[in-house]
Amino acid sequence: MNSNEGRYRIIVDRNLCISCRSCVDATPKIFELDGELKAVVKEGAEIELVTLLAAAQSCAVGAITVIDTLTGETLWPLVP
Repeated sequence: MNSNEGRYRIIVDRNLCISCRSCVDATPKIFELDGELKAVVKEGAEIELVTLLAAAQSCAVGAITVIDTLTGETLWPLVP
């Protein structure tokens, strides 16, 4: 599931997501699990970068990518 609205583009790789809920536990205002128990971005979520990155970093399988839409920079995962 992707969120393409606002400053940050959030990409959740549904093939990697194992439904461990770490992103939901870290940021329940941004993430929730859908009917297939896969992480999705809540509609109209107010996104603060610090909490968004905490959720992405908490993902056990690295299923969350965060991109700054203004610069095109990938903020998570960090690319060497």
